[in-house]
Amino acid sequence: MSNFVTPLKTPWMLSTTERELQLEETEPRSLQVSFLGFFGNFINDGDSENVYQDVTILFLGVFKYKYFADYSKDDAKRIDDYNWDRIPEYRDEEGSLAGHQDKFNEIWRKTGRCPNPAVYVVENSDWVKSESSSEMLKHYLLLGGDYNLEVLAEGCSL
Repeated sequence: MSNFVTPLKTPWMLSTTERELQLEETEPRSLQVSFLGFFGNFINDGDSENVYQDVTILFLGVFKYKYFADYSKDDAKRIDDYNWDRIPEYRDEEGSLAGHQDKFNEIWRKTGRCPNPAVYVVENSDWVKSESSSEMLKHYLLLGGDYNLEVLAEGCSL
């Protein structure tokens, strides 16, 4: 099977409500993506002023990227076709999602990593296979509220 979506290991979650992504092509084959990151309501002993902070990801060795600025049914279908089995759900013994947010926050607090930051690596990507024979390329996916970004690059720096 292909297109396994795996969360990037980050201490933040991409804020989908505060502002859109800011993209800037920097050095040759580099893409800088800036956005507002949500660091959880529990950081800094409840210091709500630092819950949202600017975050920048620098994609290196960019082969290609696609920015979808507006929601569309075609985008939703493409995203739904990815395999999301590796994204954790926090269900109780009966399979209910009741208390999901509390469990999600508990894991985030304990590990220092957001369980689902809305920034992913797509493993065994059909897009990589169709675009290049290079084994160096990785497929990254950033999901916002009405927008998403997909990047083929050799790596990224947070």
